[in-house]
Amino acid sequence: MNDRVIKPAYIAATGRVHCFLCSHLVPANVLVNRRDQFTTPGQSCPRCHSSLDSAAVLSVDNARPAPIAFPRAA
Repeated sequence: MNDRVIKPAYIAATGRVHCFLCSHLVPANVLVNRRDQFTTPGQSCPRCHSSLDSAAVLSVDNARPAPIAFPRAA
């Protein structure tokens, strides 16, 4: 029996989220999977300093990981 849990790989990106307290779009760090987008825990709004843990992600600026350059064999 296989009891391992496979966790999806999330990509860290920057994006714009809606702050519920001051009702503005603010920049935030976002974790992105195929369908899931949410803010990283512990962030605060730069305008009103409220928590962005439950903020709605509206746009993601760069959701692609940086390419990894492997050294070529001689």
